[in-house]
Formats: sequence, structure tokens, C-alpha cells
Amino acid sequence: MPFLKKLEVRDLASKYGHSQRGIIALEPIRRGELVLECDMSTCSYYPADDPRNKMTRAEVLALMEKYPEASDFILAYTYMIDDDLFSVPRNYTTQEITDKCVFFNHSCDPNCGFATDDEFSVMAIRDIDVGEELTYYYGCLDSETTLSMDFTCKCGAKIVLVN
Repeated sequence: MPFLKKLEVRDLASKYGHSQRGIIALEPIRRGELVLECDMSTCSYYPADDPRNKMTRAEVLALMEKYPEASDFILAYTYMIDDDLFSVPRNYTTQEITDKCVFFNHSCDPNCGFATDDEFSVMAIRDIDVGEELTYYYGCLDSETTLSMDFTCKCGAKIVLVN
């Protein structure tokens, strides 16, 4: 999944906690510019039409029980795609991340979103300054309570939409 702009994955443990990373702009990005396009051949997730891409909450929890050494990884990188339907990273047993899209963090006041004509492209929804973290609103994926149940918003926005 190549970045289309000059971006960098950085350690953001001071903001989000141990081992947490995020994506930082290394050049100005204007509203409407694509910042990332997913290459499904290297994506950490199965394509949307692949049946392995879809698991219920019960199936995800069973997977975490079956692979306890990977449960934190599964919890961190699984996202909701529909009511009681989740996408789990394909490399959960090796805990390998093969693309950078997973490093977009949440914000209640995001600067990125998914391109309307392509669910696998991320675009700037407002101007982004050099040094600014690129974020999107996790609520655009979740349609019910998050899988983790204890998600605590740490985005720092003035208006918090989740918690």
C-alpha cells in the first residue's frame, strides 16, 4: 500500500501508549488529495469479496482464544465492516503488518477519510500541515460498540464523538 504523498510512520507511544505508531505528513497535503491507495496484493487484509475477510464477533473471539499469543494483535488490527461482521488481518498468526494503512489512528476531528468511489483509498478531507498526524474517524467503520469494548478515545479533539 504505497503512500501517494511524503508521509512517515512514527512512534507515537507518548500519545497513545506502548508500541503505538501513527502516520505523519512530511509535506503539505491539500484537501481532496489522495494520500494512500491499497495494493490488495500486499494488503494486510483479504479483499472485501474474499469470504475469509468476514468473521462474526463470536468467530473473532474464538480465534483470539485459539491463538492467545496473537490476541492483542487481533484485537488491535481487526475492524468492523458491517453489523457483527469484522475483518481480521490475514497474517494474524505471524503478527506481520504488510502495509501502512493500519497506522492511521482515530480522531473525532479527522483530516482523512475514504475516497467515495474506492473503499481502499484514503484522501485528505481538509488541508494537512507538515508534522501533522493523519487520522480518520473510526466510527466510519464501526456500526456498533467496538470489538475491544474498552476503546478510549485519546485523539485530543475538542469534541469527542466516541467513548
